[in-house]
Amino acid sequence: DLAAILRFGLPAAGGILLSRLIFDLDYLVVGRRIGSEALAYYSIAFRLPELAILNVFFVISSVTYPLYSRARNQPNRLRSGYLSSVRLQSVYGVAAGVGLAVVAPVAVPALLGHRWLPAIPALAALGVYAGLRSVGVGANDLYKAVGRPTISVWVSLIRLALLLPALLISSRFGILGIAWTQAALAGLFVLPMQGVAIRVIGVPVRQFLSSVAPAFIGGLAVLLAAWPVVHFLPASPLERLLVAMGAGGLALAGALRLTAPAVLNDVRTALGRR
Repeated sequence: DLAAILRFGLPAAGGILLSRLIFDLDYLVVGRRIGSEALAYYSIAFRLPELAILNVFFVISSVTYPLYSRARNQPNRLRSGYLSSVRLQSVYGVAAGVGLAVVAPVAVPALLGHRWLPAIPALAALGVYAGLRSVGVGANDLYKAVGRPTISVWVSLIRLALLLPALLISSRFGILGIAWTQAALAGLFVLPMQGVAIRVIGVPVRQFLSSVAPAFIGGLAVLLAAWPVVHFLPASPLERLLVAMGAGGLALAGALRLTAPAVLNDVRTALGRR
């Protein structure tokens, strides 16, 4: 009935609006407190992780939400599906985020030109931000799927209450301060987002940690493989970028094969279904 629709629809819509505000709040603070030139550099720095990582999760969200909804009355299936989704998305997000942070010194001159070099430090920090944010993905879709969208609203309100003053204070340190504040809060909010989510569906903490551990193993492998290429290979920025991406990809695949082969099996299964 109408009352039931409103009880679900209003907090669901409110959660979406709050998420959008949180996502764009840093632009507002940079533009108002630091200036238009800084906003241009920050926007460019944010654009790369947004395109490569964050937008991917928005697309995946349109698929996972209906899948969670179908499984809401099958607890074992819901838990298994949620953990698999978090595992795959966090592996991709952390590896790509670490990779962006590492290749930032060559990616900016190779892809954007030398006029955008001041964006490099912020890009490195925002790569870390996108990687950490990927560990918390899926929780909002899960809350809605099990009929509890109000949780998203409360978590978003708390995040907004912390984010705004933190961004205002860190704006004293320019766009780099803003970027690292975003990364720090993304890491901080993984705990409440996923902590509540796994409690709602009854996932043990140890099992959840086992699901996200491959992401950090993979991220470390990407870091160790790509960083020496970026800083020591005697080649052009574009050549170092391409070699670093290849080295990072191979290191990620090798690390997962040794420590978490189930993740590679999940990837093959997903691609096969696609």
